[in-house]
Amino acid sequence: MAIAYVSSNVAAGATVNKPASTAVGDVLLIAVHAFHSADAAVTGFTVVKSHDVAGAGVARVTVLKRVADGSEGATFTATGGTVVRTAIARFTGVDSAVTEGTPTDAAGLSGGGCGLPANSTVAVQAALVGLSAGGD
Repeated sequence: MAIAYVSSNVAAGATVNKPASTAVGDVLLIAVHAFHSADAAVTGFTVVKSHDVAGAGVARVTVLKRVADGSEGATFTATGGTVVRTAIARFTGVDSAVTEGTPTDAAGLSGGGCGLPANSTVAVQAALVGLSAGGD
């Protein structure tokens, strides 16, 4: 089965709804943008990568991962600092037994853009996921 992005939700604040029709085995990625110097946390999720977005110790985006097992509730709440925005994406067809590659930081740009680094080591049936955050 091919890896596919299925759906997502975005929330202003710390609590985001689980994507509709989430099934056992789906991979959920949450991105949390918070004013804090430490990684955000979401119960049942593990940190994949975090990145300071407004200077060290000012604001940070944390990306977390979970494989749905049917025990998760209808919402997820991020903790750690003042959470500005939380987004969740649902993927199907992911082999959850396969360890993800080494996450890498994007090249941040001011003025509304960001660049993802080149990647030449992608395996067959792999998916590259890019997440970005912005603020007012």
